[in-house]
Amino acid sequence: MGILDIPGLSKAQGDGRYSFKPRICTLRANHMGGSTYLNNAGGSAGTYRIQHVMPAGLRVAAPRALFTNYAGQFRQDLIQVLAASLEISGLTYQLSFFGALTTSLTAGGSVVSDPLGGDLDPAAAPYSRTYISLADATKRWPVGIICNSQNGEGSSIGSPGTDLTGGTFGFATGNPTLNTQIAFSPAAIIGVPSVNIPAVALITDSIGQGTGDSGSSFGAGDTNADFGWCLRALNRKIPYGFISKYGEQAATLASTIMYRTRILEFCTHAVCTYGVNDVQASASLATLQANMLKIWLVVAGRRLPLWQTTLTPVSSSTDNFATVGNQTPHANNAVRVNFNNWLRAGAPIDPATKLAVAIGTGGALLAGALGHPLNGYLEVADQVESARNSGLWKVHATRARVLTDGAMSSVSNQTTLNSASGAFTSADIGRAVTVVGAGGGAGLLLGFIVATPSGTTATLSIGAFTTVSSATVAIGAYTSDGVHPSADGHIAAATAMPTSTFTATGGYVLAS
Repeated sequence: MGILDIPGLSKAQGDGRYSFKPRICTLRANHMGGSTYLNNAGGSAGTYRIQHVMPAGLRVAAPRALFTNYAGQFRQDLIQVLAASLEISGLTYQLSFFGALTTSLTAGGSVVSDPLGGDLDPAAAPYSRTYISLADATKRWPVGIICNSQNGEGSSIGSPGTDLTGGTFGFATGNPTLNTQIAFSPAAIIGVPSVNIPAVALITDSIGQGTGDSGSSFGAGDTNADFGWCLRALNRKIPYGFISKYGEQAATLASTIMYRTRILEFCTHAVCTYGVNDVQASASLATLQANMLKIWLVVAGRRLPLWQTTLTPVSSSTDNFATVGNQTPHANNAVRVNFNNWLRAGAPIDPATKLAVAIGTGGALLAGALGHPLNGYLEVADQVESARNSGLWKVHATRARVLTDGAMSSVSNQTTLNSASGAFTSADIGRAVTVVGAGGGAGLLLGFIVATPSGTTATLSIGAFTTVSSATVAIGAYTSDGVHPSADGHIAAATAMPTSTFTATGGYVLAS
């Protein structure tokens, strides 16, 4: 017997086409990755409104919302009251939890709402409304996603805050204030997809989350910008969820991942990018391998195909990374090199102990083999490294250059970059730009070129926070700080993970 008996189809065909497990079906997820908590924005309760984007052509039955109450490895305070609703095509539908309209959410806990009876239409870009209430204004809740006021997102927080999730059936009682607060929202919207689409768990640090990226594969005017190489690679075709935290080492994740695995229940594949922070923290190769294996084994235990990325370089530079020659690799680069070489050789482990062994060890278990936690690896380092194992960032052969006469004004955060020597052309559009001193606190201003009105002026994606003249400007570099890729670096890294990574086997397809 098959799972389903469908007239005209064999048991295998029926099972393959109609027995899809519930999974993440939207693209804009609340990664809850930051180590900071919103200290109530001056209140103890309130409502957030966040939009969730779906892959084109995907229909989702029985949608539900997954909520988590942690930020990275941190578990903080009890959410005494949680209420939520979904806005679908202009109507608001209250979600229930175990048959009730509200629930509580313990520190470090998670909860999934009851399924709605209707479907999410392929053309819908649903909003979630989430109300939370804590005991008093000294309590804190985790936040992760930044409200985009251009998309009607925002929050209304107070003491007491107002529950704006319900009201008359189909119509909300009011809208939260449009703003750019960091929000609490569903970790994911899950449901039964109309096709067997993959859903990828992104186990990432700040690199995978997009730090350093200033653009979007969907253009400068895109209001739901998919920052970072991971999301650029998924290209809004594959839903995803995050298990992540900025600045976190594999050592920390390995000891706390058991508190953060709920999202894996609703994924079909997983990608891990951890390791670079351990290199910077001077971890040994043995320690790094041991901690990575702990993470991999937890994910593999959930029966998800898992890929690990090769670790990207860490270096310093005397010319804002505009040349290879003026870079110096990190002192612990040898550990990164040896880890990458071990990974490329199949991450050999002892079949019995599941501990790392040397490359070439007889009888070792290799990635892809039954019993090994890894399905394979993604060659990200080669896309951005000047040469394999150099420890230095690549420099684009034709686009990278350094100017020393950059000028910008912070009046009204002007986006115009002036440079008499700029020689700007339309070929520069989309290139990453670092303007030294023009950022907040006279730091680096990171952006990309969106227009070139003349050979001496370029319009950037971000305005200046500090007025500068005779500033150093790096254009087209693959990094701005030696750790995180720039927009150009993220674009290059994304080529290591084509969508076919997740559709090559298992009968997975993309929505049309």
